[in-house]
Amino acid sequence: MKKNDFSTLAVVIIVSALFSLFVSRAFISSPKDRKTQVEVVGPITTDFPTPNERFFNEKSLNPTLLIEITPNNNPSPFQQSTQ
Repeated sequence: MKKNDFSTLAVVIIVSALFSLFVSRAFISSPKDRKTQVEVVGPITTDFPTPNERFFNEKSLNPTLLIEITPNNNPSPFQQSTQ
C-alpha cells in the first residue's frame, strides 16, 4: 500500500467512528434517562376469599370427574356403508 492509501484509510476510519458515535447517541438513551414507572405489588397473604356461589355450588358440573365412553361394537367404524 502507498502512503496516500494509509492516510485515506485513516480518514475513513475516523469519519466512520464519529458517524457511528453520533448515531448511537441518538438511538441509545443515557442511564439518567432510563427511569420508568412500575406498579407496586402488595405482599401475598394466606387469606383466600370464598368463591362466588353462582359458579361454585353443589349443582355445578365437576370437570375433574372421569368421563366414560361406551365401547363401540362396530368391527369397521371407518368404512363407508354400502346402503
